[in-house]
Amino acid sequence: TLLGASSHVFCLRPWLVLSNGSKDDEIELDFGDESPCRLSPGESTVRHWQSRSAKRRTVKKLLKQAGEKIRVAKHDIRLRFHPVNTSPNLWSGLVVCSGRAAGSTPFAMSYEDAQQSKSRVLPSSPTALLEDSESRRSMPNPEVWSVEVAPISGAMAVTFKRGSEFKAVNHATRAQATMTIWPRSIKGGFASSFIVPPGGEKDYGWAQPSHEGKECSVVVEVTLPLEENCSKLVDMGDVRKTKTRSIKVKDIGFVLETTRQFEQSCLVLLDEGCRQMLGSSFQIEVKLRQLGVSLIQEIPNPCELLFLHLANSYFSYKNSDADTEDWKLEVQEVQMDCQKAGRVEGQAKIQKELPAVILANHGDGGNNFLSLILSRHATSS
Repeated sequence: TLLGASSHVFCLRPWLVLSNGSKDDEIELDFGDESPCRLSPGESTVRHWQSRSAKRRTVKKLLKQAGEKIRVAKHDIRLRFHPVNTSPNLWSGLVVCSGRAAGSTPFAMSYEDAQQSKSRVLPSSPTALLEDSESRRSMPNPEVWSVEVAPISGAMAVTFKRGSEFKAVNHATRAQATMTIWPRSIKGGFASSFIVPPGGEKDYGWAQPSHEGKECSVVVEVTLPLEENCSKLVDMGDVRKTKTRSIKVKDIGFVLETTRQFEQSCLVLLDEGCRQMLGSSFQIEVKLRQLGVSLIQEIPNPCELLFLHLANSYFSYKNSDADTEDWKLEVQEVQMDCQKAGRVEGQAKIQKELPAVILANHGDGGNNFLSLILSRHATSS
């Protein structure tokens, strides 16, 4: 308000910001309502709301192209994408840009011509997969990209990056077995496969992953070398959850494990008896006898406002091979003092810096002022 008048300022900004997080690859985005939009490496673009009739036409076209039955909310924006240079004729499944799709979602570039993908009947069970030679020959090792959706202050940031948080690792070097990953699509079929040779590792993703937190399931095929029809299929279910399966192929034992290594969900094939190869743990402990923290005012005159004193503090963090993380924080004594000069206490005005205790708590007999223990079991990416 100035001289009796008032003004209001409104900041208008786009609801959706789309960014190409790749350093080398150009990508193409198809919204279904206009010509595709291309993004160079590191480039960003914005997207605004559509009218209801235009949105209805867009959704109908994209769902027809993707060949998938996906439940989408009224205000969600949907699109498909593909890397122009490396996969010019392969597209992703349907990407949903909304808060319920927040996080990182891996997409396999598995769709050629949309009508061709829709017309082919995909096997829906491990048994049918073994008998379907067309599926076993189609699209091995497709390119994998991740879509990261992050709501930020009412807007939605969508970033496209190469790679995946899901990794398949083949440690079955003694038997020289080949590991094949068959991700199960949201409608139950298997559209692509990822072949991991002995001693290798590979990122994998889904042709059409779920955007509602449903399971990310795969079927693993273990094949022995120089043997015809010598393979075994194992349904690992949701690979975001840790589990261990023991299997035998021609009397040779293997172990399949799903575990987490930092931010990645790993699916590992091991020779029987070699499970200890994955054993690892990390632990850190910090003990502080005295810790002081000051809050300083710089304007108009520099002075110390508050001083926080912590005594006998302890912090620990542990990350174990059992896929758990544990945090522990203990503080035995806490005291907070007001240091500001010129403050009024009762009837007296303090002209110089004189500490005044605002908060003090001293644990007796080994009791702590604060004890905080957190434990997390990772079940998803």
